[in-house]
Amino acid sequence: MIRPLLPLLTALLLGACTIVEVPGSPGEAEEGDPCVEQGSYACAPDQIVELVCEDGWFAFSQECAGGCTVESDPDGNPELLCAPGHSGP
Repeated sequence: MIRPLLPLLTALLLGACTIVEVPGSPGEAEEGDPCVEQGSYACAPDQIVELVCEDGWFAFSQECAGGCTVESDPDGNPELLCAPGHSGP
C-alpha cells in the first residue's frame, strides 16, 4: 500500500509541487482525480454526474439526470450546466 504513495510522499517531504496537464475535455474529470481550486466543478465522463473539488480531489456533488455539460458564458468563460432531468411521466 505504501509503494503507490511513495512518489507523493517524496514530493510532500521535499516541498516540491508539479502540475501536469491532463489531456481531455476541459471541465471533465473522474471521481478521485486531483484538483487545485477548492469548490470548482467538473462533469464526469458519463455526462451524468457533477463533481466538486474538495480537499484537492474531485468528489461526487450531484446527479444530472438531464446531462452535465460545459459551455461558454457570454464572456467566453467556461460554465458547467447540470440539468436535473424530468420528474414524472
